[in-house]
Amino acid sequence: MKRKNSILLAGIAAVGIFCLTIVAVLETYYERWQAEAAIKTISSVEVGGTDGDSAAQSMRQRFHDHLFHHSATFDQYRFRNLGFALLHLAPRTYIWMEIDYKDGVVTRKFFQYYEEPRCTGELTEQLAELPSKKDRSVYLGSDTPSPVFAMRVYDNLNVPRERRGVDWQIDLSCFTRFRGCQDPRRVLYGALSEVARK
Repeated sequence: MKRKNSILLAGIAAVGIFCLTIVAVLETYYERWQAEAAIKTISSVEVGGTDGDSAAQSMRQRFHDHLFHHSATFDQYRFRNLGFALLHLAPRTYIWMEIDYKDGVVTRKFFQYYEEPRCTGELTEQLAELPSKKDRSVYLGSDTPSPVFAMRVYDNLNVPRERRGVDWQIDLSCFTRFRGCQDPRRVLYGALSEVARK
């Protein structure tokens, strides 16, 4: 009798673990799909446009579950691959997106992801600042030539629209891949891609 009970308990535990694993995997895929939808939404927001309030309101309504912080001029959206991280299938990864606006005018939009322990990529598009600052810059940094552990892309409105649009081509497929992304060039591949000539 005791043996049957222990077998039954082991079976229940195995089914429970299996169900939790499925839920964790689905949670991570859901996070990725939501993040991809948010990236598509924020990439369509025009820096310098006068739809700052409506763009932020649209993000609030559509991704309210991921709203990390908001105020009158700032919104931040956070996503994470909690399921894969708990299952030790991929490093814990976070994604942030921000919209800044003043008097209804979008002054900046921003994307960043961070993968533990030290891999990060970020993309900033904003109104032109000081004349001494380059209109466009792509920074690749690492302790060794390969892999790259940090990538930062900066654009202002002096950069052609086509180039800025290609920069916002972001690939999150490694978000749900065993071992994660490991190199920000995989995520921000658009910034290293050529712009098709017309």
